[in-house]
Amino acid sequence: MYAKFKISADLDLFREVEKKEKYLESSKEFYERNKVEIRKGLENYLSPDGRMNMKELEDDWFPNIKADIFLSHSHQDEEKAKLLAFFLKEKFGLTTFVDSMVWKNVIDLLKKIDEKYNKIEGTSSYSYKGSTWAAANVYLILMIALVKMIDKCECAIFMDTPNSLEISNSSEEEFTGSPWIYSEIEILNRIQQKKSTREKEIGMENIFDESFNPRYNIQLKDFKEIDNEIFSKWLSTSEEKNSVLNPKKSLDILYEIMENKKLY
Repeated sequence: MYAKFKISADLDLFREVEKKEKYLESSKEFYERNKVEIRKGLENYLSPDGRMNMKELEDDWFPNIKADIFLSHSHQDEEKAKLLAFFLKEKFGLTTFVDSMVWKNVIDLLKKIDEKYNKIEGTSSYSYKGSTWAAANVYLILMIALVKMIDKCECAIFMDTPNSLEISNSSEEEFTGSPWIYSEIEILNRIQQKKSTREKEIGMENIFDESFNPRYNIQLKDFKEIDNEIFSKWLSTSEEKNSVLNPKKSLDILYEIMENKKLY
């Protein structure tokens, strides 16, 4: 992880209806092609002694995909996340890992485990103890997978929207109601920043509908904002330098723009 940014909900890409309509269908198709879909039965992960091989399960359900950008967002902003990922790929050649690509696997995986191991015979209910233990293990695997992905991506983008962030009127502190966003921001704030080893070529959710509504304090002071001006300049400069669809050059241009604005 080399750099981290935040993108405002007011970005023209999201706000302009015409532009959104232009890309929305294509972004959905792009997301469907790239999302992680697993259909293996749990029996594929059982060792001879009947215990589940969690390493193989992690590799299949939460694979370490090669990506340039890690995108953190609220599940309510999934359409915007798809739109941004598609736009970054189309205009800059950047591959974006959208975190909801693996969030949804959690529900599917837990359902499979509960059906196989925790179903109370003769009912449609599951064992509370068994389900809780399964959830603890699966969430642990998910967090490890996210740490690996964050560490491997060159930069991260947080989608700063009213769905993902709330600001206290009294203290101006920033909060989120999503444990997933909280976890990802904490990881991003604590993971060691890596210097880019490549040569520069210019002169980087809570998916559950629950009544329990926690609030987590998060720190975004080190996330540099990509606003409309920066985003537009990034796109135009990439086009001028013929760096469109060149991921590394595109990111270097973004870093240089931030440096020149004394924001990065």
